[in-house]
Amino acid sequence: MLYLQTDGPESGELYFDIQQVEERRLRGRSFFAVTGICGDGRWEGEVLVEVAEEVEVTFVDEWLHVEHLKEFFQRHERSRVEAGLRRLLTGLRVCMESLPESGGRRRSRVVGCAAQGRWLPQRPRHWGEQLELPLAIGEDGPIWQCNAA
Repeated sequence: MLYLQTDGPESGELYFDIQQVEERRLRGRSFFAVTGICGDGRWEGEVLVEVAEEVEVTFVDEWLHVEHLKEFFQRHERSRVEAGLRRLLTGLRVCMESLPESGGRRRSRVVGCAAQGRWLPQRPRHWGEQLELPLAIGEDGPIWQCNAA
C-alpha cells in the first residue's frame, strides 16, 4: 500500500494499493496500465492509471457506483486525488521478464515495480501461480559491464 501526497489537508490520508501492472501497446508505443484500489478508509474504489508520456487516471466507479464516488470527491477534491496518483506513478520503476517470442513479436511481463522507495512484487494472476522467491527485482545501477575487444 502506498500513500498519496497531495497539496491539501488530506495528504497522507489517501492510499493506493497496486493490484496489477501490465505493459500495453498502442500504435507502436508501449505504456503501463496500473490498476489498484484507491481510498481513504471510508470509500475504496478501483482506479486505472495509464502511465506513458502523459498519465491518465480513470475511476471505475464513475460507471458502477456514481453516488459513492461523488461522496468521496466531496471529502477530497478530485483534481488533488488525480494529481497525487500522477505524482506517485510518474516515478514508477518496473521490472520486466522477457518471454519467448511469439509470431516474431517481443513478449514480456511485469514481475514487480518500485514506488516510494519500496519494491512491490507483482501479485499472481492465476490461481496456483507463484513468483519464485527470493525475487531479485532490480538494482540501483548497472551490475554488468560490456568489454569491447
